[in-house]
Amino acid sequence: MARDRNNNEREYTIELNEDEISSYSSGDPNTVITSYSIGIDPIGISHSIDSIPVEPEAVIISGDEAVLEENEPEDRYTRFKDAEWFGKNPNILIGGAGGIGSWLALFLARTGNKNLFIYDTDRFSLVNLAGQFTNNSQIGKYKVNAVKDLVYLFAGVNIYTMNVEYTASNGMGCEIVCAAFDNMKARRDMFDVWKMLLRQDPHPDKYLLIDGRLMAEGFHIYCVTKNNMDWYEREKLLDDNMIPDAPCTLKQTTHVAASIAGCMTGFITNHISNMSFGQYVRELPSSFKMDIPSCTVQIDNETHKK
Repeated sequence: MARDRNNNEREYTIELNEDEISSYSSGDPNTVITSYSIGIDPIGISHSIDSIPVEPEAVIISGDEAVLEENEPEDRYTRFKDAEWFGKNPNILIGGAGGIGSWLALFLARTGNKNLFIYDTDRFSLVNLAGQFTNNSQIGKYKVNAVKDLVYLFAGVNIYTMNVEYTASNGMGCEIVCAAFDNMKARRDMFDVWKMLLRQDPHPDKYLLIDGRLMAEGFHIYCVTKNNMDWYEREKLLDDNMIPDAPCTLKQTTHVAASIAGCMTGFITNHISNMSFGQYVRELPSSFKMDIPSCTVQIDNETHKK
């Protein structure tokens, strides 16, 4: 269920420039999107898509020139379709399409989830090749549009994109939200919207906020539920000026960015499994910290269970 901060109906519209239309895939091989709207109402999320016809193209998916047919069966999920979390498809919101968010969108789509939403206003630049899920052809494009194209190419799933800044006044809310921002203010805004929805819902157990913080050779993840949200708000949502800034030449690497996104995806599937079983059968750490140079992992599970 998605709501805005005031639990009111809200519509988000993204208009594409002419130079972006050719690269913005709707998922239908015969159309491309020219604009996309999301309407938030008390029932759920409705989508409005304007598109234009284009010539269909085959998608090459292997060196043997195998073609992905439009009606191909869902064989891609055969290896994990019996997993407890598979097929549940909760709405998942990703804030930020950079080092964490770009990989996270791919990995969540690869689990089969087709209800993914992502916010970002930046464009990909050459320096982003050091850590983010992109390639040379996407340089200069808005990150959300580029990630949408790449996720469809590599996972066959369309994600919903918002090329606007996430704020407390216009931010969309979901039961599961992922803070992959590069600043603390956006994390605070996402937390405020998420907390408001949790407190209004008679079933707050299903809510999860997962906050990823990335370094060049390490990362830190916080998993936030109703049980530990006061601790997270009090001790982990600091002001930006209280967070030490790493040197520009030691901020991000691809292998670590993909690693944190992989761990976050695993924690999300654990949470979905717990909701499916109706009890706490899989671990969901309050804090998970990895440092690669020292080969150490620090895990705190107790705060979450209180």
